Amino acid sequence: MGGFDGTALDDRLEDLEARTLYVTGLATDTYVQHTVLEACKRGFRVVVVEDGVRGMNVEPGDADRALAAMREAGVVVAYSAALGVQV
Repeated sequence: MGGFDGTALDDRLEDLEARTLYVTGLATDTYVQHTVLEACKRGFRVVVVEDGVRGMNVEPGDADRALAAMREAGVVVAYSAALGVQV
């Protein structure tokens, strides 16, 4: 359900010697969360660009709870301006 499922993403990132991933995307509370947590399990440092993600919020607050779970897993959640980029 995330970016690593059924893809060669892990191999590609290893080939690039990536250590830190900056994540943006739709469905903060599903696809983004699954990708981010899987990346953490695989040893990547992960930064979620908060103004570069949007939640589906099937239940009110789903996206906020997903961001909180990602923070608890050690993910950095930051706005693009704090990272010196514009989304």
